[in-house]
Amino acid sequence: MFPCPEGKVPYSLQPCYESGQEWPPINWVEEQIKSKSIDFLGEILNQYYGISSSDSLLFPYYALAEKYQIPVGIHPEVQGRIMAVRILKWKWVTLHC
Repeated sequence: MFPCPEGKVPYSLQPCYESGQEWPPINWVEEQIKSKSIDFLGEILNQYYGISSSDSLLFPYYALAEKYQIPVGIHPEVQGRIMAVRILKWKWVTLHC
């Protein structure tokens, strides 16, 4: 699941990644694909945070999906008041991979 606001799953507040980052490191994602630990990219939650699915932040992940011929799952809509509150509190941070 990515992005992860403040490095936590929005509905459970569990850490998304050991590093605490909001976006998974691209090298880590590729390692997971190669080891067969990941067979699709998702759940991508970009629209919850005002990030278009055509934003260049997602291009490195799309490139991996294309390279390894795996599907990409983008969550289609925001659900519930809790998510809306989390979105309003989320601070925009750009991670350069």
